[in-house]
Amino acid sequence: MRLLVLHNLYFYNTMMEEIRDAIEAGRYESYKQEKLYRMGQGEKAL
Repeated sequence: MRLLVLHNLYFYNTMMEEIRDAIEAGRYESYKQEKLYRMGQGEKAL
């Protein structure tokens, strides 16, 4: 169970960092589209 918690924390922390970077760079919309596409395909995220 703890391993799953650590994985989830890592996943969300990394994703939030990517989102902040995308917002600062003015490319949030394209980041979001790519992230959702890759998650839907079961591919490793950016």
